[in-house]
Amino acid sequence: MKFVLTAFVDGFRDQATGIRSSIFSVAVGSLGLLAIGCKRHEGMADPLSGTKPGEMRFFSVHDDVDLEFRWVPAGDFVMGSPPDEVGRSEGEEQKNVRIRQGFWIAENETTFGIWQKVMKLRTPIANPLLGKPVTHVSWFDCQDFLKRLKAPAAGWKYELPTEMEWEYACRAGSKSAYTGQASDSGWLRVNSGGCSHPVGTKTPNRWSINDMHGNIAEWCRDREGATPGNAFIRGGSWASDFASRAGARNFETPYLRSNRVGFRLVLARDDSEAVSSISTKRPPQLP
Repeated sequence: MKFVLTAFVDGFRDQATGIRSSIFSVAVGSLGLLAIGCKRHEGMADPLSGTKPGEMRFFSVHDDVDLEFRWVPAGDFVMGSPPDEVGRSEGEEQKNVRIRQGFWIAENETTFGIWQKVMKLRTPIANPLLGKPVTHVSWFDCQDFLKRLKAPAAGWKYELPTEMEWEYACRAGSKSAYTGQASDSGWLRVNSGGCSHPVGTKTPNRWSINDMHGNIAEWCRDREGATPGNAFIRGGSWASDFASRAGARNFETPYLRSNRVGFRLVLARDDSEAVSSISTKRPPQLP
């Protein structure tokens, strides 16, 4: 009887050991598959990211509204203007900037037509204006517009560009005041006839982004000071000369509604950021 009992106990122990070994093997195998899956996930590119500077894609921004965007890759550039640049103003001291993550920027300034569709205006805008950049919109109006947009994927959002993003996209690798001949690149005081013009009617920059010089000045996301005050404006307008340079900085009250100021969109990651040390000197107000 003792022999039988001992054999039974030994057999039970062997079976339990086998079960534990099986469980351990399964656990190790699962962890291995999990690790492989994590490595594969880490190595996978974000399908929403572009592959080359200036790549074009259409993205839905609202219901039946699709816009053309251009890819702006991560990279480094020198923000500001050299001391000998004609028209240079205070606050344009050169700084090294690193754009950590690529982003999409609208090929064109936001038009009256797009504004009308997104804001669902009851009073139709006259047809001649629909292709022109929307104006008379404050920085706060732009925030209201942004709240109505839906990003095409989780982890991304529509925003106004930061000053750094704007200048980086404007320069598109150029170190000059303009990314081409000034009058070819934008509608300025010398060639505008005293008004804005339909978007995309001038020569784009190297990354196929239109109207980064002139036509209308563009609100940026940045606000001045620790307690946000004035909002920054870049690019100059149809009434500008030197204020339309790539490195020119201007600011205005975020309540301003002007026939010279509008905006364009960027589609950026939620955690996008740039590193720099921007000058704290006050740039001039919009001329």
